[in-house]
Amino acid sequence: MVSPKGIRGTPERLAQLIAGQVVNLVLESLDFDALLERINLNALLERIDVNELLEQIDVNRLMGQIDVNALMSGIDLDVLVEHIELEALIARSTTGAMGAVLDVVRRIGVGLDDFVARAVDRLLRRKAGTHPLGPVLLVGELSQPGRG
Repeated sequence: MVSPKGIRGTPERLAQLIAGQVVNLVLESLDFDALLERINLNALLERIDVNELLEQIDVNRLMGQIDVNALMSGIDLDVLVEHIELEALIARSTTGAMGAVLDVVRRIGVGLDDFVARAVDRLLRRKAGTHPLGPVLLVGELSQPGRG
């Protein structure tokens, strides 16, 4: 079959060629700025699955393209240090370290106390477990050895 313009092919092929020309004419005549002004971008963005989009990103490739030196050259370290409360940071970290040291010293003290108590019990030939667990008002009478 031969078309009026001398195009050979089936009617479907002719329809495809005409449709392609129509689409091109429509696209050329569209004012995309006016069209974009009518689109509600917030509603469009709500339909996007961000997690699925992020799964398609190659983070390693992206990070490989970042010039860290150029990024760091834009940071004024003096201004950054001025905004950090360095004294408070040092005080907090020192307090935390001192607290840990005190905890260790306390544990050692408790261990030494137990060691001395056992040594005195052996010297005085006391039976193990005959000492009260603590002051009566603190631990109660039933927790005292020989009662209960």
